[in-house]
Amino acid sequence: MKKQFTRKAIKNMKNYTVLAIGFCNLQHLLTLETPFGFSTGISGWDCDYYYSPDYEFIISMGNRPVGQEVSRDLCKKYENLAIELIDKHLKSEDLKVELQKLISEFITEVK
Repeated sequence: MKKQFTRKAIKNMKNYTVLAIGFCNLQHLLTLETPFGFSTGISGWDCDYYYSPDYEFIISMGNRPVGQEVSRDLCKKYENLAIELIDKHLKSEDLKVELQKLISEFITEVK
């Protein structure tokens, strides 16, 4: 179950780097991941938060994401790779492993 967080609380998480990803820019890459939280604002939903334990990163994806902006080109590159994996119709366990590898590669490249 997702927990609601303030944008300020996420920004102030000292042990994590927060990456801001626009709405649906990594939709396929994160398709099998479950967000741990979300934020709302005056207009309603702002973003969801995904955690990457291997690298101590939080991915904030939505209409008003929080954190360090990631280029659209980099997101598009990994989103296209994720779409190719999904199109191969891998078994769900294999697909999850492959998508997690892609997420790790994405975070490494962002570093």
